[in-house]
Amino acid sequence: MNLKDLHDIYLETETLEWKEHSTFKGVFVKRLLTREKNNSNITCLLVKTPKGIDIPEHTHGDSQDIIFPIEGNGKIHIEGIGDFAYVPGSFIVVPKNTPHYVYDVKETLIAFDIFNPATL
Repeated sequence: MNLKDLHDIYLETETLEWKEHSTFKGVFVKRLLTREKNNSNITCLLVKTPKGIDIPEHTHGDSQDIIFPIEGNGKIHIEGIGDFAYVPGSFIVVPKNTPHYVYDVKETLIAFDIFNPATL
């Protein structure tokens, strides 16, 4: 990765706008680091899933999905592995090509999400 300017090294996430997820209606993202914008080998996002919204089953192809919840309360199902609490203090790794979904969102979720290799 070639870091070109200060924006590639330091961000104040509060200044970034939440944008609707391109696939999941009602889910929002802040793009922190991407292949497209930063020539990065990983993608880093903040993902916000409002209370009552589920993220349907999906995969990320050849990318591992690493999730660190910051706020909220929900659950995640990872096919072939099980169901887990999606809450602050948990650390979730979804293996590449593995179907998973987020459900039972009781409080709005905000998570730091990393994809390796980059998806965007």
